Amino acid sequence: MHEVFLSYASPDREWARRLHRRLVGRGISVFFDQASLRDGEGWENQLEAGLKKCKHLVCLWSAHAHASPWVQSELAFYRIDSMSRHNPGRLLMVRLDDKANAFGSLQQIELAEVKAAYADPAYALSEEAWRGLVDRLSQDLKLARAGVSVPLVLFTLTQAQAAMLGPAERQQLQARLGLDEAAMAARYGSDQLAWKPFGGDTMGTLLEQARHDLNAWLTPETLGWEFPIDAFWTDAAAAREFARRMANCRLGAIVIDPVAMLVPGVQSRLGFFSACLQCENVAIIAVPTAPVPAYEHHLRNWLGEFASTLFDTYLEPPRAAAQLPSARYGVGLSDAAEVRRLLQRSVANFLRQTPPDGGGPKNPFTSF
Repeated sequence: MHEVFLSYASPDREWARRLHRRLVGRGISVFFDQASLRDGEGWENQLEAGLKKCKHLVCLWSAHAHASPWVQSELAFYRIDSMSRHNPGRLLMVRLDDKANAFGSLQQIELAEVKAAYADPAYALSEEAWRGLVDRLSQDLKLARAGVSVPLVLFTLTQAQAAMLGPAERQQLQARLGLDEAAMAARYGSDQLAWKPFGGDTMGTLLEQARHDLNAWLTPETLGWEFPIDAFWTDAAAAREFARRMANCRLGAIVIDPVAMLVPGVQSRLGFFSACLQCENVAIIAVPTAPVPAYEHHLRNWLGEFASTLFDTYLEPPRAAAQLPSARYGVGLSDAAEVRRLLQRSVANFLRQTPPDGGGPKNPFTSF
């Protein structure tokens, strides 16, 4: 069940993309077609199903929206469907320009700075103005703000960036990661949240599922993802500041698309997060370029069933408040190098905890 359905016209997609990211960052569940639709299924059926599952509808209203049959259809469908609901939601119009509409009786949000930025592409809407707009939407729709904000950055590509990879890079991706032209075309979308790492659900959908599961686990806390501001990819200072904040709060997630490592700009931004290596609560996740083999799923289930004493903590981590020690696990290790890496980390951690004056636990490795 999504809280908000985001309706907009195609020419206003960039505005919708930015609003979607900020709503998600508040811990608000949003149905946004660029991040929520599945390939291979009828878009119209998916949109209608999305509308039925959303409590509220937010429409970015403009002359483009007025001329869009899709927007008109979504508005009409939502109004008819909401009449049959026991607890109907609300329909809010965010005015991007002065185009009149036939829904004048509905509540409308009209901010001068938003309309000025929409009229002049050279006028960038400030982060403060964006926060003001999201605050207003959250207040009007009575949406709760996330209690736990987790900084998260996606080091991946958009469809436009992927198209700029040259023949040499594409040949390398084919030879070493098994990504051919068809796989690359199906992998990316208009923004980072539209990335489909496994060719199925978008990253936006995967993150929303993860947020839902974590919120059920964290009750009564509410978790939301905090994404970098728009300037992250164009302003090195803004990128460094986001990395610094993640390191300072010692909590966050860095999700890496291996394909993006071929882009120098992505590599340089990733380097800003080196201080996060010292933060045990920052998750650094390199997403594979193909679905994990079924064997690994079977192996984890097998260990959970027959070796639960050792692997329950790995498969179902306890709440942080439990403060239980966590061993280093390796499941489905691919080669001897992975085994050696885990052993080296365990030994190094043991030696680090052994005082140099000989106190504390005896070092069993001194005889080597």
